[in-house]
Amino acid sequence: MKSIMFKTKIFHEGKMYLLVSDVAKLMEISEKAFCKKYSDKIVEIPGCRKCIAETDFNLLISDDKELFKKMGMLEVTKVETLRSEIASIISFQPLKFMMAKEYLNMMKIKTGCKSEQQYVEKYEIPKEFDEALQRFMNSHHDNSYYKSMINYLKNKECFDLDKIRELGLDIQYLSSITSDGSMTLEVFVVGKGIFYSVLEDDEGEQWNEIHIDEMGNIKLPYFSYYSDRVEERIINLSHTEVDRDFSRYNTVENIQWCIQNLNMKGIEDYEFDVLGYHSDAIDLRIHTDLLVKMIVPDAIDTIFTDQIIDLEKLVWITDVSDMRVFA
Repeated sequence: MKSIMFKTKIFHEGKMYLLVSDVAKLMEISEKAFCKKYSDKIVEIPGCRKCIAETDFNLLISDDKELFKKMGMLEVTKVETLRSEIASIISFQPLKFMMAKEYLNMMKIKTGCKSEQQYVEKYEIPKEFDEALQRFMNSHHDNSYYKSMINYLKNKECFDLDKIRELGLDIQYLSSITSDGSMTLEVFVVGKGIFYSVLEDDEGEQWNEIHIDEMGNIKLPYFSYYSDRVEERIINLSHTEVDRDFSRYNTVENIQWCIQNLNMKGIEDYEFDVLGYHSDAIDLRIHTDLLVKMIVPDAIDTIFTDQIIDLEKLVWITDVSDMRVFA
């Protein structure tokens, strides 16, 4: 029998939740009836409507044989956080203390500690904490694209910011940070009538070759490989269609203005972007999360800022000072 899978799960204040509307549908009762019957289990999460904790849902279906048979499994979602990593390390220490007493005694003498416990707390635990932090920072959310984009902007052979500013233009940023630490960075070249997205790629706009021609127009070379040919052309950034000076406003204000004043098109085969616009001087794609944030701010917890984030300094880490290793 095929198990039923919930498509939506919400991680809130250290717990996993399911939407009451999904659970009620599974149980084949109305949402109103479910809320009345299980009012003590309902939790209101901002932007997510009514929810029920995954653990409470498991208790419900474990008491209902028919529902459990229909569900096919319990809902147990593993959430990897630095806090859970550290809790796991601490819970393992007493076992290690029993199983490796001779080794710990040797290390106690070698390091001049008064006891095996002092050695573990002074040397073993900090080392394992550091390793856990590094594993977490180097996990699937290593934000390599974010770092790569910053390196691209610093490389004058690819993107010469000084040359761009000499032409009376500037750049703007839009960083996004999701609740799980995943980050993206969007960059725009801005000026009078110019709001142009910068992509890090061997193909596309050649920002290091931007120049002014004999007519005073700002020209941007473009080239791209296709399966059977090479496309080369010159983009005229001075061929503007609006008189707005985008450099006078921040990135989100500029995106909002584009939504309200330009004929934005839906992107058919999108993964992260839902709307886009392309012309000689204006080129942008609007991130789905950003669009939702503009419409219903509480519906999504992604943070947007018009700054570059220092990944080496901006690190959140669980406070472990009060955690005890031995009872």
